[in-house]
Amino acid sequence: MVIVHPYFGSNWPDTIWAYCCPENPKTDDPRFNPAVHLSLLSKLVCSKILICIGGKDFIRYRGWTYYEALKKYGWKGEVEIKETQGEEHVFFIWISQLVRKLRH
Repeated sequence: MVIVHPYFGSNWPDTIWAYCCPENPKTDDPRFNPAVHLSLLSKLVCSKILICIGGKDFIRYRGWTYYEALKKYGWKGEVEIKETQGEEHVFFIWISQLVRKLRH
């Protein structure tokens, strides 16, 4: 599984998550903050996970938190994290849009 620039939550309230999932705006929802559900992490069925984050991403710590939780709490697979130095959150979207503009 490849997780590209995850927007996993933290223990702080998040207005974007509350908007996206009004039926459960709490920070303990596993879709928002999987690192707080350690028993669920051990049940992941994939054997490898790659987490990609930007070095200047304002939420890069969330990718690192998920990485550390996978390594520490019972998941038996192989996890790797790739941090692209000097890049912001979802930088690849802007690059691909620029390339398309230059081609036309």
